[in-house]
Amino acid sequence: IYRYIATVIPEESMFICNIGVVITFVIVPIVSLFCIKRNYKKVLFASLVVLMVNFTLTAVKVVMPIVYAKGQSDLINYITYAQDTKVPISNFIVFGMEKPSIVFYAKDKITFTDENYDTLKSYLKKKETYLIVMKNRNIINLTDDLNYYVIHKGSRYSLLINKKPPKEEQKSQKVQSQLKLEQKSIKNIKKG
Repeated sequence: IYRYIATVIPEESMFICNIGVVITFVIVPIVSLFCIKRNYKKVLFASLVVLMVNFTLTAVKVVMPIVYAKGQSDLINYITYAQDTKVPISNFIVFGMEKPSIVFYAKDKITFTDENYDTLKSYLKKKETYLIVMKNRNIINLTDDLNYYVIHKGSRYSLLINKKPPKEEQKSQKVQSQLKLEQKSIKNIKKG
């Protein structure tokens, strides 16, 4: 876990995190015990305020970048992509998950569907262009006969489109072939 945190958190935040750990688990308990023993209520209160401020700073500097890196950044990028293309935001489909943050970032009505693959297939077969956000693990359940292209595969979520993407987006074909290989290997594992 520490190795992962070290890769996600910038070095200056790790320094703050280490100081926060020392303050939280060493200095504040010692001061608190001393204050309880001597009945220094005001100093005890002040040490607990320092503890709460430390928790807040640690959450802002350490936890928030991890949350952002583990998915929210992908969702923000997908909404931005949808707004930059000619695809209407009403044709932006969120498949199999409820993420209210997507509505916040889009500032418009978004279509949410449950994990019903028949509904997803109907969107993929339509003549209009649709952008679909789904969890990476759900892509392997899509069959080869469906017409979809993976525009981007993020850390937790992927962005699919039901029409051939513009030339600058065709780099997704590499991701597409990688996903096809993953699907085949999973099918072989299920058979074997």
